[in-house]
Amino acid sequence: MYGMKTVSEALQKPTGGHLRHILGAMTTNRFTGLLTGAFVTAFVQSSTATNGIFGRKRISFG
Repeated sequence: MYGMKTVSEALQKPTGGHLRHILGAMTTNRFTGLLTGAFVTAFVQSSTATNGIFGRKRISFG
């Protein structure tokens, strides 16, 4: 829950009220809402995994 709150606040600070308007437009019906949710979830999960792998230097290319 803390992580979700932190990500939410981090996204809201630079965009202000624009993010709410954009998400409202992208979720006007169930199909676009599903696609938007799937894309955002995949993006957040992949960036979290990349940060965990490379941020902690678990993999080295050398």
